[in-house]
Amino acid sequence: MSNPSPPSIPSRVRPKDGAEQVGVDELTDHLVGRVDTTIPRQTVRARVRLEFDAFADARVRQFVPVFVERRVRAGLRG
Repeated sequence: MSNPSPPSIPSRVRPKDGAEQVGVDELTDHLVGRVDTTIPRQTVRARVRLEFDAFADARVRQFVPVFVERRVRAGLRG
């Protein structure tokens, strides 16, 4: 029996260089409208960028977008 698949989230696996900017934009787009809609897009994007920066030295990058999304959601909720 397989585990249920997670919600559909665009692939955001990016290298540690400038290409990660695309990941920031995609994750921001994904979160806008899924969190409190009174929060401006710029605020969501700033939080996403801040959280990506917190993982700047992570050797394994594959799951960074998942961790970033969870931390941003939690931070925006409360």
